[in-house]
Amino acid sequence: MRRHEEQVGWFGEEGEGKTDLRPQPPLRNDQHVHSQAGLRARRQEAPPQIRSRGREPLAYLAREFLRSGRDRARGRVDVHRDPGRPGASCHVDDLKLTTVRHVAARAGVVVVLLAAAGYLLQAGDSMPKPYVSPAPQPQQALSSQPPVAGPVYLISHDSVVPLGARSIRLPILMYHYIRTPPSTRTDPLGYRLSVSPMVFQSQMDWLSAHGYHAITFNQVRAYFAGTSALPAKPVVISVDDGYADLYTTAFPILQSHHFTAVAYIVSGFINRAGYVTSDEVVQLDRAGIEIGSHTVSHPDLAHLSFASAMFQVVESKRVLEGLVGHPVVDFAYPSGRYDAETVEALVKAGYDTAVTTADYPVAHSLQNRYTWSRVRVTGGEPLPAFITSLGPSMHTVTTTHLSLVLTPFELQLQT
Repeated sequence: MRRHEEQVGWFGEEGEGKTDLRPQPPLRNDQHVHSQAGLRARRQEAPPQIRSRGREPLAYLAREFLRSGRDRARGRVDVHRDPGRPGASCHVDDLKLTTVRHVAARAGVVVVLLAAAGYLLQAGDSMPKPYVSPAPQPQQALSSQPPVAGPVYLISHDSVVPLGARSIRLPILMYHYIRTPPSTRTDPLGYRLSVSPMVFQSQMDWLSAHGYHAITFNQVRAYFAGTSALPAKPVVISVDDGYADLYTTAFPILQSHHFTAVAYIVSGFINRAGYVTSDEVVQLDRAGIEIGSHTVSHPDLAHLSFASAMFQVVESKRVLEGLVGHPVVDFAYPSGRYDAETVEALVKAGYDTAVTTADYPVAHSLQNRYTWSRVRVTGGEPLPAFITSLGPSMHTVTTTHLSLVLTPFELQLQT
């Protein structure tokens, strides 16, 4: 109860057993009094009429405390009363004390916050920080790290024969000997079959200079199958019989122009004098020259029995496949002669194409692939006649290719 009395100011006047607890007007600034008498009045005991009520003063003090709190909030302080009276001075002191307590409480909170902030700053300074390496200088970066290049591509434009044609105009040139022609008196047949190396060279030069591309029958099959277009101005260079100059003379000239060819070999003449050897046949095949069959002994198949014709086409195929190690499916009729039974024998033996010595037509299709014609080259014709024998070129379209030349790894190896 003593504690409650210290927090509550007594504003009442004694008289007739009652206490005046009316709200008082606010205290003026010029009448603010800080007297010791006022402080002592705050500590005085409750009036006798209150003390005589036993435990009632507690409830009284509670009511007075609440009422005085409302008065403080409304600023109702009696400044007109005597400054020496306990009520006025006590109420002013209560306001000051309350203000001081609020200020002290807020100051305490501020102190606590400042202390916490100082602790966090100190802890932050002591915490380990991640190490960040300094950025390299531009000159150092250029000198220590070589520039990383992207892949290098090659853009090429090619003219091709578009897919979809059922028939193609394809000149198939026919050669035998590539040698100096013999005398017409001593070897008239050899003379007609011979083309001098100089003439053969000039013909290949012209083909290469005018955009012709030498192809094989494997490429023709791929075209008709719809899997690969033909290059512009395609031409097939075929060489019959398998003479020795095929390897010693014709082959080097073809290689110098990046040309391929089809070599029809008489299997029974291999390793004979004046003919290619087994090793040379294999080397030609490995170099991209297509190996075809030309029978075992070069007979006229149209005058043989079906059984004899079957032996010629089957045995030659077997020998050649044994040398090159893959199927041999192209055939050339000796002297260009054949009949229906000959074609039947070729089909049963597993051949896919066959060529004759007839000059025309130059157009070829899958339907007539066992009778494809060829252009005979004698060597005695002038170059304009050779050019005319090629016939008109096929329609072509231009395509663009993007091919990878070097990868970034390969470029770094070169730097």
